[in-house]
Amino acid sequence: MSTQELELSRLEPWLRANVPGLNGPLSAEKFAGGQSNPTFKLTAGERQYVLRRKPPGELLASAHAVDREYRVLDALRDTDVPVPDAVALCVDDSVIGSMFYLMEHLEGRIFWDPAVPEVGNAERTAIYDEMNRVLAALLNSLQMGFRTLAVTKRSSEVWKILEAVKTEFGKFSDQLERVDKQLSTAKKSLEDLRSTRTNVMQRRLRDVGVLDAGNSQDVLELPTPDEGTADSSEEHE
Repeated sequence: MSTQELELSRLEPWLRANVPGLNGPLSAEKFAGGQSNPTFKLTAGERQYVLRRKPPGELLASAHAVDREYRVLDALRDTDVPVPDAVALCVDDSVIGSMFYLMEHLEGRIFWDPAVPEVGNAERTAIYDEMNRVLAALLNSLQMGFRTLAVTKRSSEVWKILEAVKTEFGKFSDQLERVDKQLSTAKKSLEDLRSTRTNVMQRRLRDVGVLDAGNSQDVLELPTPDEGTADSSEEHE
């Protein structure tokens, strides 16, 4: 069967058995362009839906995963991320030749240019503000920042992302631990060196007398603390 059409005679019985409130004659219209997964607008009486199907034929196992799309939408249903309602999922290829899912149809505008030249500055600003809000809400729903919202294990993809974050954080923690051990080893080496050098110097100077601080600085021509401070101030000036 062509991806440009749906075999409604086989689709309709499944829909009426699995979609509550579906009444009236069923019709389908394919959306034009852009989707690797064929997408159709379904009309049944006064209700409208969107059907996305996996293309028929032999495909890579992980390709065109419309079941994943459905589960992510369903997991985000009760969050602050605006998504259409995920209505039903069919994984039985025998119905229309490949798996598909149904979601709520929502009217809206499509902006192909991210600069949104079709609108004025005020509306463009509002669009960008809402985009940023939704991105933040999506991150929150993915439990980023250690916050748990409504996304659950129903979406394996979400949990794969979180597992990847945990893995990378574990690597970072291991690196910090290695650096800490290296710093501890270096500190111990410095302490051992200081102790050894100090003991050697004390033994060699054991029979030497001790001058008071002022005389020792004069003999060695060392600056006094006040002179060091003055010199430093002059340099800054």
